[in-house]
Amino acid sequence: YLFYSNKNTQAAAYHKQLQKSGIAYYSYVPIFTESEQRINSGLLKENIPDLQKYEYYLVGSSGFLDSMTAVLLENGVKSGQIFKDDFG
Repeated sequence: YLFYSNKNTQAAAYHKQLQKSGIAYYSYVPIFTESEQRINSGLLKENIPDLQKYEYYLVGSSGFLDSMTAVLLENGVKSGQIFKDDFG
């Protein structure tokens, strides 16, 4: 799964290419915060059948990483399953 959060389609680099990826077992879930709510527990549960089954690679600002880490931990994901790249 790739949850890709941006303000709008204009801000989403490679959006068209990500939509057309031919990668097996790949699900692209774009989120445009200008017109939709941000990534949250409900959105993750709606798209991922078993949150505890996967590893998570979070990339973004410190605030985004803190928020997403909290959501994942609250849903039973272990901290060892969460990897981060902080863009500050």
